[in-house]
Amino acid sequence: MFKIDNKNVIRKWKGYYFLSTCYDESSWEVKKVQFSKGQLFLSNISSELEMENLKEMAEMPDDTIPPFKIAATKKSFKKFVKNNGFADVQIFVKQN
Repeated sequence: MFKIDNKNVIRKWKGYYFLSTCYDESSWEVKKVQFSKGQLFLSNISSELEMENLKEMAEMPDDTIPPFKIAATKKSFKKFVKNNGFADVQIFVKQN
């Protein structure tokens, strides 16, 4: 479940919803959600390739110890999404 408050933020951009969960003052986890034709798509950033892609777009120095902390600007985050970021997708289908 996702309870919207100051530690759980939802934002909308181009038909996608981004669920951001705050773990401490500088750590957030972001998930992408999309609704289409009775299906719910829930996406994460999970692969090493996606992490490298996000690091390059954010132009940040390498953080070599997981969990990685990446400070992306709005512009670099949007570029990451457009370049097939959030490739780990779970699909939920509405049952009648």
